[in-house]
This record gives sequence, structure tokens and C-alpha cells, in this order.
Amino acid sequence: MYIFYDTDFEKRGLWTLAILQLIQRTKKLKLPYLYLGYWIEESPKMSYKVNFKPVEGYVDKNWQILAIEKNKEGS
Repeated sequence: MYIFYDTDFEKRGLWTLAILQLIQRTKKLKLPYLYLGYWIEESPKMSYKVNFKPVEGYVDKNWQILAIEKNKEGS
């Protein structure tokens, strides 16, 4: 599923709302994971993803929980 919205409404937190709805659907379907897609730490537009824990990354051919700290820009 791909989610997009009008950037005029960016401050409304529509990404967060969409992810919360995806979490509900994932639980209802009894799926073990919800994959939010790629995350690039340097991309401010992707910083919302670190609000949903645990953040996992594929490191050395294994999925691992990443220790992510928010910086002052919000990522």
C-alpha cells in the first residue's frame, strides 16, 4: 500500500494517522510485522518513521533493532 496526501495539509500529521490505521489493520489480520518501507536517516521527510518502535534495520544479512535517537530537527 502506498500513501500520499496534499502537502498543503502536511502539518495535520496525516502520515501518523495513516500508520496508526495500518497498525490496526496489521493487528486485525494477525500479521507479525508492518513494514513502513525504506528509511533514510538524513531525510527529514522520512523522520516520522522513527516515532514507531521498534525501528529495525537489515544489517549484516539480519534484521536488528536499531537504537535511534531523535535529533533537534525531529529525526
